[in-house]
Amino acid sequence: MLPLTHVLIEKGYVNVKCAASKIGALGSVQQGLQALMNHRSCVKVTWSCWGWSMAQWHLIFASGILIVYVWGVIYAQKRSG
Repeated sequence: MLPLTHVLIEKGYVNVKCAASKIGALGSVQQGLQALMNHRSCVKVTWSCWGWSMAQWHLIFASGILIVYVWGVIYAQKRSG
């Protein structure tokens, strides 16, 4: 679900605001709240390879892993009887 959500946010189908800085690097709760209030859009693609964003690659690899897992479960059930 995470890679699919990431792609939907990146493509603009889901409207979500992102914090302007990393919350964990901030010193206090007040600074964290201020960072959340000064939000920006998550739509900007910061990394791509062969024309596909990191979110799209993540979705492809996660889908592949899911397909292999489901195939393995079905194969194991058929084999055990």
